[in-house]
Amino acid sequence: KIIDDSEPCSDVTYSIKAKAGINFSSVVEKKSDSKFPVTIAFAGNDITAHDASIVLGGSLPASYESGYWSVVDGLGAIIDDSTQYNSGFSGKGYVSYKLQWNVIGPCGKSIDDLNVLIQPLPQISSLTISDITSNSATARVTILSDGGSSIQDRGFVYGTTPGQVNGLIKISSGAGVGTFSQILNGLQSNTRYYFRGYATNLGGISYSSEVAILTL
Repeated sequence: KIIDDSEPCSDVTYSIKAKAGINFSSVVEKKSDSKFPVTIAFAGNDITAHDASIVLGGSLPASYESGYWSVVDGLGAIIDDSTQYNSGFSGKGYVSYKLQWNVIGPCGKSIDDLNVLIQPLPQISSLTISDITSNSATARVTILSDGGSSIQDRGFVYGTTPGQVNGLIKISSGAGVGTFSQILNGLQSNTRYYFRGYATNLGGISYSSEVAILTL
């Protein structure tokens, strides 16, 4: 944090006298402290997000202060309203941004840094299952986009419990974008299975929607 409270904010001395008719009391001097303390700026915790658009969360300035966001580093940054502590922000994938939240008061300013990294996940199409037999099926899916980072792994996961992505059988099918398919052997007959396609990049893993089948 950077705090600068060097701007002059001297006390003011008032001379006060009471009046009754034509008579005045003795003078009383009164000092008023006109130095408002600067609110310590807080830009929030560093952010790593998968979505290109996020909401910032700087500290709220006092009523006698103003605040604004500034971009210190990173190309393609867009701040919706730089004067709002909770402004929207958007940036490019896999670009590191350094922002600052600045709080300005009558007697100084305070600055805090915020690091933002956008890591979009891969985009994956709906899964299709065909050629279903008593012990096998063919799964097919398309990686529409790598999200800005190369696809490190892709394939299919499946099991007999719906709505799960962990603890399933995983079949890897190479890397890269595009359409791929895989014959999944070793299934049990007359059993309901739940399948998803997946793709992994530097930001993490994406799954397709779930498809259920019943083997013969």
